[in-house]
Amino acid sequence: MKVEIVEGGKIIFDYNGNQVILPKSEQVSRDEYKAGARFFIYVAEVDQPEGGAPKVVLSRKRPELVSGIFGEHVPEIEEGLINIDRIVRQPGVKTKMIVSTNYDEIDPVGTLIGQKGIRVKAVMDELSGEKIDIIPAYENVEDVIKKSLSPAEVLRVEIDEDQASAKVFIIPSERPKAVGK
Repeated sequence: MKVEIVEGGKIIFDYNGNQVILPKSEQVSRDEYKAGARFFIYVAEVDQPEGGAPKVVLSRKRPELVSGIFGEHVPEIEEGLINIDRIVRQPGVKTKMIVSTNYDEIDPVGTLIGQKGIRVKAVMDELSGEKIDIIPAYENVEDVIKKSLSPAEVLRVEIDEDQASAKVFIIPSERPKAVGK
């Protein structure tokens, strides 16, 4: 398979007569795209122009990539025992996931982390060292917000449902713990 890196860093190759593209805008800066490198890649778009060969756009930035990689490493996801309810991602830096299960005997967070962190570490390695926070789903949105900002101590959360936003109050010295450096 011939892979070509064109102007602007876009990666293009031909796969069975189909044009496959990994645009620069869908690449993660921490990834090293070189000969022999192996990556999980998400198929973001497939376009079939009339009378032409399909054009496939790939991505390493989309949140769906993270759930796909977890699906490869955690059979409980594929079996439907654990759900990934929401993913927010800053590609190459950090991902936060909300997970749930319908089974009382299953700890969804512990299952995704794995014994001695082996499962989450495998996913982090696939994402070039990107940090991953796994948060259990709660019925109360306030609890989800507090847990997502852990280990910072949250004093108060004010939810504005009309604006679909929340104000979170923490001690100033806790700010780096909540949002990072």
